[in-house]
Amino acid sequence: MAKEDWKTELQGTWTSAGRAAHWAIVKKREISLTEFMGYSSHAFRININGDNVDVAGPTGYEWEDILPKGLLNLGFRCKWLRTPNFTPPTPEMLTEALEMIQDSIDRGIPAVGWDLLIPEFGIIYGYDDGESVLHVKDPRGDGKLPYEKLGRGQATETFVLTLTDSFDISKELMLSGALDMIIDHARRRQHKYELPKYENGLKAYDAWIQAFTNRTVDAFGNSYNTSVVYDARKHAYRFLRGLAIDWNGVSTLEKEVRKRAECAAEHYAKVEQSLAALNEMFPFPDGGTPNDPVHAERAITQLNAAKAAEEKGLLELEAMRELLSAKLMG
Repeated sequence: MAKEDWKTELQGTWTSAGRAAHWAIVKKREISLTEFMGYSSHAFRININGDNVDVAGPTGYEWEDILPKGLLNLGFRCKWLRTPNFTPPTPEMLTEALEMIQDSIDRGIPAVGWDLLIPEFGIIYGYDDGESVLHVKDPRGDGKLPYEKLGRGQATETFVLTLTDSFDISKELMLSGALDMIIDHARRRQHKYELPKYENGLKAYDAWIQAFTNRTVDAFGNSYNTSVVYDARKHAYRFLRGLAIDWNGVSTLEKEVRKRAECAAEHYAKVEQSLAALNEMFPFPDGGTPNDPVHAERAITQLNAAKAAEEKGLLELEAMRELLSAKLMG
């Protein structure tokens, strides 16, 4: 990576939940997509099904837990409605979801929704009672969604999230909350259900390696996961470099956060480089030949390197969290 590449602002992301939530708040608070990805922890997420690296990995987690916590780190409260996996909404739930959406849009704030045009996150930014349609945008593009189709798309489940209010939050609390989420994700399994068994954080790299070792990798799913995680770590590196610039005060805390951010950024640059090699081997959507023995062994080498670098970066982030905790508790 060129020395100044981190300054190039990333305009998009493969993490559709991050993109949609950023769209929802950007009119209320000036914050870059990379900053949002970092403070909401999405830049540091990884979620892998070790059986075959299926395409659902990047969205196979508890949205109603992670998304509100990430928004709190940025000074936003929200409410949400979700049906169980693959369960369409009841008429009552559909009415409640539509009321949430319309109230948010009337306040000038898009709602975040799931599976609007495709099974990804997007925003609902308008509605027309005359036509009974919602105006939506997701990775597929812009479109219209009939009221009765909300929660009855390809995934047949409902998730709607709307912002309720905002509050002032210090940069210390923003960063502390983000680090809590990032480290928790990296170190602890976060899933309530067992099958399929997704692994997150550092163990996700082990699961990914296991699938390559067993030669059971789904080419399409692997290429998608690779694109998502590689893109996320590009944001992670730039987020950390930005912290090193923003924490520019002369206090001991400012100096220590700056130093730790610089060190962590160096490690995450190596994570990004390893995943870039993987992304080149397994381009989306074709996916290449991940179960070819030569390609699989190369992939394992890159994943081991990415995990090792990420673990070193996390040690810096944990030290940073300790510094902030001492400050906030003192």
